Amino acid sequence: MNTSGAIRVRQPGPLSLQRVAKALASAYRAWLGRRAMASLDELEDWQLADIGLQRCDIDRLRGFTPLRDPTVELHERRVVAANITRRHD
Repeated sequence: MNTSGAIRVRQPGPLSLQRVAKALASAYRAWLGRRAMASLDELEDWQLADIGLQRCDIDRLRGFTPLRDPTVELHERRVVAANITRRHD
């Protein structure tokens, strides 16, 4: 509020160069992740099992939005699985 009691609405300013660069870097990482997923999709089921994945993992990640990196989800899934395994050892 200002001294007259009216509420001022802040207008959004132009995008900063840093924000644009971050968005472009994020989109590029997502593109690289999608390329990696395409490579995983070419593997046989036994090869996926060797690296701790199943075909359904690849199918589920295929539905992600284009700007979301599916390899981040795979990494998080493996971290959770490793933590569960450590607790049961």
